[in-house]
Amino acid sequence: MIEISSPAGNLESALIALRSGADSVYFGLKDFSARKGAENFSIEDLSKLKEQTARQHKKIYVAFNTLVDDRDLDKAFRLLNEIYRYDVDGIIVQDLGIARLIKRYFPEMPLHASTQLAVHTSEGVKTLRRLGFKRAVLSRELSLDEIKKIREENPDIELKCFIQGAMCYGVSGLCMASHIITGRSANEGECAQICRTYFTDDEKGITLYPFSMKDLAIEDYIKELDRIGIDSAKIEGRMKGNNYIASTAMYYKAILNNEDRDELRKRALSSFKRESSIGFLNYKTKSDDRKVSTEYSGHIGECLGVAEIRGEFLSLSKRVDPYDVLMVLRKTKNGLLEPIKFPAIPIKTGRDGTLVKMPDIQIEDGETIYRVAMGSYSEKKSSLNLPLYRKRKNILLEIENNGIKIDRFFEKAIPTSSNENWEMEIRRVFERSGEADFSVRKLDIINKSSIEFPSYNRDELKEVRNRLYKRLSENKETKEYSYEGKISDEAPTLPKRSLLSSKNGLPWNEEGVFIDGYTYISLSPISFKRENHYDDVLRKFKGQKNIRVGINNIDALFLYEKYPEFEYFADIYLYLPNREAAMFLLEHNPRIIGGYLWCERNSFDKPWPFTPMVSNKVSLPLFISRSCYRHDSLGYDCKDCKKDYEFNLTQQKNRYRALVKDCITYILKSK
Repeated sequence: MIEISSPAGNLESALIALRSGADSVYFGLKDFSARKGAENFSIEDLSKLKEQTARQHKKIYVAFNTLVDDRDLDKAFRLLNEIYRYDVDGIIVQDLGIARLIKRYFPEMPLHASTQLAVHTSEGVKTLRRLGFKRAVLSRELSLDEIKKIREENPDIELKCFIQGAMCYGVSGLCMASHIITGRSANEGECAQICRTYFTDDEKGITLYPFSMKDLAIEDYIKELDRIGIDSAKIEGRMKGNNYIASTAMYYKAILNNEDRDELRKRALSSFKRESSIGFLNYKTKSDDRKVSTEYSGHIGECLGVAEIRGEFLSLSKRVDPYDVLMVLRKTKNGLLEPIKFPAIPIKTGRDGTLVKMPDIQIEDGETIYRVAMGSYSEKKSSLNLPLYRKRKNILLEIENNGIKIDRFFEKAIPTSSNENWEMEIRRVFERSGEADFSVRKLDIINKSSIEFPSYNRDELKEVRNRLYKRLSENKETKEYSYEGKISDEAPTLPKRSLLSSKNGLPWNEEGVFIDGYTYISLSPISFKRENHYDDVLRKFKGQKNIRVGINNIDALFLYEKYPEFEYFADIYLYLPNREAAMFLLEHNPRIIGGYLWCERNSFDKPWPFTPMVSNKVSLPLFISRSCYRHDSLGYDCKDCKKDYEFNLTQQKNRYRALVKDCITYILKSK
C-alpha cells in the first residue's frame, strides 16, 4: 500500500502523526530547512524520534532542502555528519552540492530529490536516478496521466506525490516573488507568501487574490496513485497544528482501508483548509475547474450551509457542538471577503440540524455559515520524555583461550567453569548493551578456544562487555570536509546574463542569441506537455558551429550525449549556490564550460572548478505557473482562447505584467 507521509513541525506533531496512522514523517532541523517559520527539530529531537520509528517500523525523512552558500558548506557538512549517526530513511535535498557531499561522504543515506528541483518530466526523473537519487518528489503541477507516464517509464526509482495541503502558485524552486518583493528567499526557507496577498487587475479594475491557489485535497484519487504504483503520498503542512496533522493522516488511511471517514473529514476540514480542488490531476479536462480563490485566501473550514433565522436563533442543517467556532464571510469595500468568527452556542440539536443562539453580530437569512474549528476535537499531547536512539549493530564475538574479542578489540577473560549453557549465559550479558550508544541487533558467537564449554563469572563478564562496548562506541569514524575537485581561476567565458533574455522579458531564449562569435541558446526551465521539446529547439542548430546551450532544469543535464557537438553551461535556474554544485554538474556533463552564480547572490568564495558569472541583476519572473491567469484568476472561459495574452496588475504602486502563453503564466515586474 502507498505510504502516507505526514509533515512535522516539531517532535510532538511527529509523534501525533505516527500514532494517527502515518507511515512516515518528514521534518527539518533548525538550519537548512525550507520552513524556517516552523519550530523544527533539534538533534536530540531527531534521536528521540528515530528510536520511536525504529520500534514501530516506520520511517523518517529529514528535509535538508535549501540552497547553501560556499561559506556555509562547513556548517552544512557538520550537520550532515550529525544526521548520518541516526540512520535516517531519506534526506530530502534541493542543492546539488549537498547531494555531492552526501554521495561522497555518506553514501548510505538515501537521497531524495525535493520538489524544489522542479522535476516534472520523465527525463528529469531518469536524470535523478542516474545521479544517485533513490526517490523523486514530483512537482505538484502534474496531471494524473503525466504521473502515470512517469511511473511507467521509471520503474526503478521511488516516486512521491502531494495529496493534501497548500498549493504554490509558482512551480516550486522557480518562485522568485518573495525574493524580488521582500528580499526574503523561498530557496532559503523564508517565503513571504506573496501569492496570498491581493493585487489590482488594471483591465477589470478589481482587487483580488489572483495567485492564491485552492488547497489540494485529492481524497479518493489516492487509490489511483496507489494502483499505478506511486510509493509515497505527501501531506503538506509543517507549519500547521496538531489537529490537522492527526486528522489528515487518519482520513487518508481510512480512504485506503475503505473505512468510514465522514467524521474524520469534518475534523480535517475544521483543522485547516482553504477552498479546495484536486489540483492539476484533471488538468484541462474541466474548463470550469478554476484553481484560484480570488476573493479569500484564508482558512474556510467546513461549509454548514445557509442560515435560517428563527427569531433569536440560527437554524443550521448540520450538527453543531458547543465551542465550535463558526464564521461568515462578508465583502469589504475593495470587494474582497473578510472573515467574521463567532462561538457556537447550541440550544437544541436533532436529526434536522441545530438551533444556535444568535451571536452579537447580526446574521442575515440565507447567509452561508462555515465551521472553522471543532470545540470537541483537540489532539492529546504526547510525552516528549523519550529514550534517545541507539544504532542497531551486528556483533561478532569471538571466544579465545585467554579472552574475548569483538571487532579488533580484545579483553582478557579466563573461564571460571565449564557449563553446557555457556553460550546462553554469554548471550544474556552481551545482548544488553548497557551504557553504550548502540543496541545489539544480532549477536554471533564463535568459540575459538580449546575449551568446549567456556563459562565466566557473570559480574566479570558484564565488566568485560562494558569495556568492549565503550571502545566500540568511541570508535567512530570522524569525517572532515574538504573540497576535492577541479580548481580554476580562469576569467568568465559567458556573456552578461541579461543579454540572453527574450524580447518579451522572459529570461531564456530558445531562438538563439549571437554574441561574440557564439550562438547562445537558453532552454526553458519547464516543458509541460512537450515531450520532445529540447529536440525541437536544438535540432535546428545541428551542424552549426559555436553553439552554447544553457541548462535551466536538471532534465537537460545529459543532452550532451545526444548533441555532443554543442557546449553547455549551467543557466540561472540550474542553481549554482556553491562550488560543490558546480563540481557535481561537471562530473556528469563533461561538456559544461561554466555557469551563472545562483541569481540571489552576487559573490562567492573560492576555490571553484570554474569562475561563475554573477547574474543577480537579471530580470526574473515572480511566478512561473501552470495555472492560467486568464482562466483561473480572471474567470474567462477557455473557449476561443488565443493562447497568448498580456495583462497588467498593480500592488502598492508597483506594476506587474501577467504573460499567458499556451496556458503557462509568467508574472514579471514592469519596468
